[in-house]
Amino acid sequence: MAVTRIEEGGLGTDSFNLPVTLNGTDGSSTDAGDNIVLDASASGVDAGERLLFEGIPPDFANISTDTSVLSGATLTIDSGATIVNSGTATGFGGNEPTSADGQALGSASLEWSDLYLADGGVVYFGNDQEITLTHSADSGLLLKHTATADDKPINLVLQTGETDMAANDVIGKISFQAPDEGTGTDAILVSAAIQAVAEGNHSSSSNATRLEFMTGSSEAAAEKMTLTSAGILNTTKLGVITDHDLGDGLHIKTADSGASVSGDADEFIIEGSGNAGLSVLTGTSNLGSIYFGDSGDADAGGLYYDHSNNRLELRTNGSTQYVFDASGALNFGDDMQNANLTRGVNINSGGNDDEYFALKSTDVAHGITGSAETDTFFMIEKYQNAQGGPILRGYSETYYGMWLQGNVTQESTVHATHGTAMVIITGSTKSGTDAGAIGSSANVVGVAGQAGDFAWTVDASGNVFYDGTTSASNWDFHDDTALLDAFRHVTMTDKNEATKVFGNFIEEHAQILHDSGVIEMNDDGHHFVNTKGLNGLIIDSIRQTNHKIKVLAEVADEAIPGFGKKLSDALSINKLPVLE
Repeated sequence: MAVTRIEEGGLGTDSFNLPVTLNGTDGSSTDAGDNIVLDASASGVDAGERLLFEGIPPDFANISTDTSVLSGATLTIDSGATIVNSGTATGFGGNEPTSADGQALGSASLEWSDLYLADGGVVYFGNDQEITLTHSADSGLLLKHTATADDKPINLVLQTGETDMAANDVIGKISFQAPDEGTGTDAILVSAAIQAVAEGNHSSSSNATRLEFMTGSSEAAAEKMTLTSAGILNTTKLGVITDHDLGDGLHIKTADSGASVSGDADEFIIEGSGNAGLSVLTGTSNLGSIYFGDSGDADAGGLYYDHSNNRLELRTNGSTQYVFDASGALNFGDDMQNANLTRGVNINSGGNDDEYFALKSTDVAHGITGSAETDTFFMIEKYQNAQGGPILRGYSETYYGMWLQGNVTQESTVHATHGTAMVIITGSTKSGTDAGAIGSSANVVGVAGQAGDFAWTVDASGNVFYDGTTSASNWDFHDDTALLDAFRHVTMTDKNEATKVFGNFIEEHAQILHDSGVIEMNDDGHHFVNTKGLNGLIIDSIRQTNHKIKVLAEVADEAIPGFGKKLSDALSINKLPVLE
């Protein structure tokens, strides 16, 4: 191609094989192939050694054949210039390699500065472009695997080039930051991050790694939660469903209850504004358990529910102490209820000999602390350490230490062997492996002093026995028969009738009865009788009467000779003991 002139409107092709004049100087020529040759070194060429197009736009160079920039030369387009593609030419709008995977975009030493893509712009990866990175307008980037077959997830791998992974080396990290925040300082620090950290030296047999979750409060993001290679999740606080706002551990909160939590029990909290609870679910023949342990015993305490027999066990000091069985019976110190206990309380103290059961009241302070605490008003304990027998102890600040009361809806007035009473005391003795009937002379109820000396008893036949070693001999100074008359008068409710029968002397002897302890005179008219004193009085009255008859017989025999013999014969005939 040859150009004969350069004028307003562009380069023309009016004639061939003529030189181009640059700034009035012959600095160009054509070669054998009709190519234009500009000799930049020719004298008189523009100081910038440029080919200038001047005139009314659009000025252009019309090139209709191949044009080459020779090796070693540079084609420079100044800043602000524009290259326009008419839409039919190729080689514009992309940098296409000559073959697939045949050209790089930039190089290790010649890098591109910026890349601008329009809304919805896509970067394709792979020969079949199955991985895409797409711009989502005003939102972000979408990384996608375009294959529609099963198990074709997108896989983003963060790799480190480190060749010797040691403990605590970071393998990969994702950080979150707002660097353009106008307030600066803490606001522009890294706010959160997730990083994978080696737990130990990686080797051919180990790549133990933990995930660290980092967040910031008024700081660069710091570790707050970790997931170890063993699958253990460690965190300072964990809130479930809603924000963690109670305690220092796990807080499961469905709604705000308005309650606070004790600092002694704030590691695990379940909260709701209505009912809240914890479910432990197991198989039908297994245990559901909650354990309490320390450095000395992993299961020192515990709460178990045995689904195989539907019973609840409470464990203390390393062993089961309390059992609620399926029937509702409560067993203390024994994992099995008594054979005949359907629902109730069963207490087994093992070999302990102290109290089994105690009742206390804060308003009681009897001060008898030698055998009980001052606020204990009732207790049950074992009487003999290896033989058993219970002791029921009552404590009071006043006169009554124990009160036994039977309340019935029907009274019994039958005074016979088939009768009953509001309070019945009975007993039995061992017969084989069962309880059998006792003998008729067996003591059923007894009374003893604090020292344990037996003083009074009732046997199975109803006989009453008491210690009679303190018979009232001081009554011998009084007329015991007269005292018996006085006793009868005192215990009669109709005093006038008694006076008619016994006379006024009764009042004189009443005080003697009181002073000698035979009867307790009370202002309400109900006088309590001392059976021991009364029996002594009766015995002495009989003795005195017998002695009087003897004296009378002796006096009569002196006055009437032979009277004594006749009296003895008469007594003998009537089968009465003779007077001696």
